[in-house]
This record gives sequence, structure tokens and C-alpha cells, in this order.
Amino acid sequence: MQLPETFTWSVADDDGSELISIHGRSNEDFTCGLGAGFAGSYSYTGAFRGTTIEGTGYIEWCDEKA
Repeated sequence: MQLPETFTWSVADDDGSELISIHGRSNEDFTCGLGAGFAGSYSYTGAFRGTTIEGTGYIEWCDEKA
């Protein structure tokens, strides 16, 4: 299974304006998770309601074919 190195995620509010955007990069620490997936962490930059944000998050990656 290929695991992501980078990803982008965003959410719009009810008016269609961007509420949050995340640009993530894997910390390359994926480990076997429950079932057919992996768990790890990622570093991110982005914006929340127009304010710049950055940090570290938790991610789970599951194989759709399982």
C-alpha cells in the first residue's frame, strides 16, 4: 500500500467561503494500525478563518480494498 507524503484538506462554510485549509506533510512515522491501516503524524501549515496556523496532527490511513 502506498502511503501519502503530502496532502491538502479544506472546508467551506455555509456561504462557500473557505473556513479552514490544511497543507500536510507526513512525519514518516506511520506504523501498523488496526485492521488494514496505518497511523502516524503529520506537520501542517494552513489557515483558519483567515488566520495562519501550523502544528502537528494525527492521521490514519486505511486501505480501501480491505
